Amino acid sequence: MKQTRKLVVFFINFGPYHLARLHSLAALAQSRGLEIWGIELCAGEATYSWQTQKSVTFQWQTLFPDRFLHELPLPAQAGRTIACLEALRPEALAVAGYSLPFAWAALSWAKLRNRPVVVMGDSTAGDLPRTRGREALKRWLVSRFDAALVGGTPQQAYFHSLGIPKPRIFPGYDVVDNGHFARKAQAARAQAPALMASLRLPPFYFLTVCRFVPKKNLSGLLAAYASYCQWSGSTPWNLVLCGAGPEEPRLRKQAAALPGVHFAGFQQADTLPAYYGLARCFILPSRKNEPWGLVVNEAMAAGLPVLVSHACGCKDDLVQEGVNGFSFDPRDCDSLARLLLQVASGKLDLAAMGTASRRIISRWTPDTFARNLLKAVDAAESRRQNE
Repeated sequence: MKQTRKLVVFFINFGPYHLARLHSLAALAQSRGLEIWGIELCAGEATYSWQTQKSVTFQWQTLFPDRFLHELPLPAQAGRTIACLEALRPEALAVAGYSLPFAWAALSWAKLRNRPVVVMGDSTAGDLPRTRGREALKRWLVSRFDAALVGGTPQQAYFHSLGIPKPRIFPGYDVVDNGHFARKAQAARAQAPALMASLRLPPFYFLTVCRFVPKKNLSGLLAAYASYCQWSGSTPWNLVLCGAGPEEPRLRKQAAALPGVHFAGFQQADTLPAYYGLARCFILPSRKNEPWGLVVNEAMAAGLPVLVSHACGCKDDLVQEGVNGFSFDPRDCDSLARLLLQVASGKLDLAAMGTASRRIISRWTPDTFARNLLKAVDAAESRRQNE
């Protein structure tokens, strides 16, 4: 009896994004005789409640079930990763990231055992300050991987600059369960009056969803919204902020003079689509270090026009100017305020823009992740065989 081949996929922790990808990967890999093992480093990092997800269709293992990443000694990460791989003896590996000891350990094990290894990531050249020495060290490390699965166009360029040939770099790493957000957003629209009343939402609002931390630039968004309200010749739309984080007290203070601002709190994956479904436009105003921006995927799957900062790594692939939204300089509050005026003016066909969002994001799904990861594994295996 032929033994099933194993593909091990490492993440720091599992949330709905990761589970949707692994479900699709497991379904596609089955036809190829591949058994998928999803390995998470530590469960303590998880923010979302994954228990609400559908039943698991892949093998699952957590290396540190009750620990947070910052609690893990570096040698322990590496040691337990090596022990896991020695026990499983997979035919191929895919590893999220390259900057932590578990990734180094997985790469080293793959090299020692002559197994193909794929790096997964969404870093771009501009998401963090770069230094020559650090980039040289990173190039030495990343170029040792056999192939890469990355976010999109900017990420492909950056991983190529780190030494992976273009034919072995594939897009599609950053995806969400589009169907989940589309279905639940449509259901929310079908019961809009009752749902708006129960959630205390206004009939016309801009929406943002993110952690309340400085890099998300919510202070800049509030400043732009204040200008929009001042310039608006009619009743301005409201602004709803979903999320939580250390910046919340300061943001609430800044918004105190803006009656149209609503703080909706952190929402799990099951409740969040209703906020997308009832919104008129989505905004991600990040100022820096936003390699992709998966909430843009969610909003587009829900059928919303999007306003996306130039700092977001998804901009080049997901935003078609004037078709499904606009991009903007996050340092220019007046520019964003003018976009808010334009969107709320009644002169744009927002329904058509939302339809365009759904069309564009239909190319970025968990199935895309699965297909392109397997292509990356094939490319990695080809490299191993030819060396």
